[in-house]
Amino acid sequence: MNNKIGHNGSRVTPSRPLKILDSQTRARYKNQQELVQLHVKLRKINFQKNEALCRLAFDQHDAKMKLHELQHESGQRRFFRKLNKPFDSENEDAFQTYIDEKIQLVATSFCWGDKGYVFIGTADDSLIQILLQFDREKHPFRATRFAEEEKFKTHGSIGMFKKISLHKLGLFCAGSDDIVRLITFENQDGTLQEANNVTDIMDLNANITTTIFNQTYNNLFICSKQGVDIFDLVTMEPKPSTLIPIALGKIVDIALVNPSNELVVTIRDSGALEAWSISDGSRKFSTHIDNQMISHIVTSPILPLIVVTSTMGIFYFYEINTDGFRLIHRLRVHSNDIRCIKFNPHGTILVSAGIDNSLFIMEIKTDQTLVDNIFQIIYRTDLDGEPFALDLDDFEKQRGNIEHDDQQQQREYDDEPIGNIKDKSNETRIIVALNTKTEKHGRFFIIDFDWQQYRENQNLQTSSTNESYMDYVINDTSTKIITKTNFAIHDIIEDFIITARNQLITLGGTSLRMCRIPDEIGKLGKLISVEPQDSLAGLPSSGGHLYKNKAIQSWIICVSRDGIISMIRASDMAVESSIRAHTSLACGCYKSSWSVDSKYIVSVAEDNSIVVFQTKYAGRLMARMGFSSEEINRKMRNLANLVTYENASSALFENIYDRFRDYQTKFQNVNMTPPSAPKEDSSWLQLKEYEATLQNLDTHLTSKIEIRNELERIRKEV
Repeated sequence: MNNKIGHNGSRVTPSRPLKILDSQTRARYKNQQELVQLHVKLRKINFQKNEALCRLAFDQHDAKMKLHELQHESGQRRFFRKLNKPFDSENEDAFQTYIDEKIQLVATSFCWGDKGYVFIGTADDSLIQILLQFDREKHPFRATRFAEEEKFKTHGSIGMFKKISLHKLGLFCAGSDDIVRLITFENQDGTLQEANNVTDIMDLNANITTTIFNQTYNNLFICSKQGVDIFDLVTMEPKPSTLIPIALGKIVDIALVNPSNELVVTIRDSGALEAWSISDGSRKFSTHIDNQMISHIVTSPILPLIVVTSTMGIFYFYEINTDGFRLIHRLRVHSNDIRCIKFNPHGTILVSAGIDNSLFIMEIKTDQTLVDNIFQIIYRTDLDGEPFALDLDDFEKQRGNIEHDDQQQQREYDDEPIGNIKDKSNETRIIVALNTKTEKHGRFFIIDFDWQQYRENQNLQTSSTNESYMDYVINDTSTKIITKTNFAIHDIIEDFIITARNQLITLGGTSLRMCRIPDEIGKLGKLISVEPQDSLAGLPSSGGHLYKNKAIQSWIICVSRDGIISMIRASDMAVESSIRAHTSLACGCYKSSWSVDSKYIVSVAEDNSIVVFQTKYAGRLMARMGFSSEEINRKMRNLANLVTYENASSALFENIYDRFRDYQTKFQNVNMTPPSAPKEDSSWLQLKEYEATLQNLDTHLTSKIEIRNELERIRKEV
């Protein structure tokens, strides 16, 4: 029976073993329990303390709010008591009667007078004058209607009293119709003024927000969404304005217009494109890109041509002339935002890399007459990572590994005839820095573009067709035009520039590294890293961007994020001088640019302030990058003769759409559902994929038509 007690099948559970503790162990357990209880009490006390502090802070804030409300109500009572003090009962009744009659009016503006009265503008174009101190013999108010009754009933109010400001010349009124008017009055001392004339002095094309006088009351500043306009009250004529409000947007990029280099072009994220004069700092002209967020701007090194990119991957091509910006072409290249975009030194190709991990090469052929042939995409490739830096340069293609220093290369360019210079640069090297998942610091993706092979292949294709629009795209698998290599990046970098065909200068932190690209190609699965050589750790500030110039190749500049410009000798990596471009209040440098002739360095800060520096020793512009004056003039004439862009479709889209309409008829003939039409706002890659889809459907359609014809023939025989 004792064996059944405590058995698993019995109802009596086994008893817990007893522990025999000595006095020290019992004391230790007791102390631990008391310590835990003390911790719990301490947490409760802290919680109650924090709760009391929060309640006290809330009560203080509530008391301050109530005190503020009481002070506000007290101030209002004092103001109205002072306002109504000179009123006697009779005049107060008259004033209240007028207020009751005009209670339906909506006041839009308010202005103090200089003789004891106020002006109130209403939404129905009425101007009300009210005397604040008057006697029984004077009328306390006057209402003047400036819009005719019939006109008001038919067309509605023009809103001429959106903003009003009083001047000795009269009352300046800014209306909702964006017209500034001047109302003059008969000079009547001690009584209400009677309007005798209304004059339109300025008609703006933007929404007016504010009007204000300067301290001497000789200028009227009119603020609108397009900027600040100044009206001279002495000459009664508009003055050129150099004030631009921040409301236009943040400046996201800056560039210098070539070849004159007398204009600085800025682009804001809101789409405002502006040109500034270097000589006097005034804004010469501006335009706006609607419904787009802007990311980059780049200028051609030989022509007054600028390219603006949006976050949707759209390229806008503008010609700059004496009248302003002229849009000549619009093309969606990428499917998403662009990270890097640059021209080559000769201005013949434009390379862009986007966050859609694709790289495009666009050839710029300004000797053509059709705009689609001038700006033509000739190559596209996928990237193995996200790009963050890009540079390209033109070199002579040599079979041997011959190195030339900068002075020797400059001497060769200076001594060569113009024609030989253009033939000498027959290869363009493009290097893109990528962030990848496989390499720790990323990789360099290098593309070598062979111009001689490209011209030969293009001439063969051009001679075999008579079409006006040439859609020639390089296939790097079947030609030797494109050579691609990859090298691992040696360290964390922020920017780089190409100084020689196999030589780079990288920027990381406060260190500049001169690196050499190895001649051998990396093996599959393992990339050879570039070889860091000379190093400079003497930069005054970290980060930023590097810039080079073909006019003086022995110098480079580094613009740090906090606005310090450093001039560096490329031969020995020595910092020659450093200057602060922006103050600490400007919040650092955002973007910079260096003119082609090395004369000007421009920089824009985070607060939209622009600084221009002129170099002491401006280099020579090398024969306009190998083009003669006649060639430059011809290219500029062709650019000026292009038709202004009028929201027209690209030639690629029109060709694909024509093929779609042809296929649509064929599909209907064989009782097949045709594909959906291509979208006009599709990117270049999407259009190419649609074109390939049409070709596959065409093959399927052709085979189905052949089968149908064969069945029809057999049916007839039977």
